[in-house]
Amino acid sequence: MRAQMLAMDFPSSSLHLPPEHGPWDDEPDFAHWTDAHSGYRCMCKRTQTGAWCGYVNVPRNHPWHGLDYDEVDDKISVHGGITFANPWLAEGDWWFGFDCGHAWDIQPALHAFLEDPETVYRDLAYVQDQIELLALQLWAIAKGLPVDDE
Repeated sequence: MRAQMLAMDFPSSSLHLPPEHGPWDDEPDFAHWTDAHSGYRCMCKRTQTGAWCGYVNVPRNHPWHGLDYDEVDDKISVHGGITFANPWLAEGDWWFGFDCGHAWDIQPALHAFLEDPETVYRDLAYVQDQIELLALQLWAIAKGLPVDDE
């Protein structure tokens, strides 16, 4: 359950979405909330191509705080793997993230040029589910529990 999810649109000049309509038309470009189970801050935002990126903030006492994404990618399961691990937003914050800009993902700004029936648009609900899956796995690691990616 998403606690107090906030969503907002970025100015249209920050994105380069195509003139065609798609499922992305009715979605915001940014959302953040606190995961109800782990208590971790979660966020998703679009890239300039309109693809979603999802992020989870871990506290300073988390065993993975400060680790690079290539040190943890094979230990956790999330869409496309972990592609981001960095401090961000405030001193002491450490965020892990993933993106939906892979070859099999529809990126709205590129969709008109690269239409392929094999690609899938990863919508906001999908990204939020993946973020919460990531938060749950990171929480389990912090508690010394086995990681369950189901």
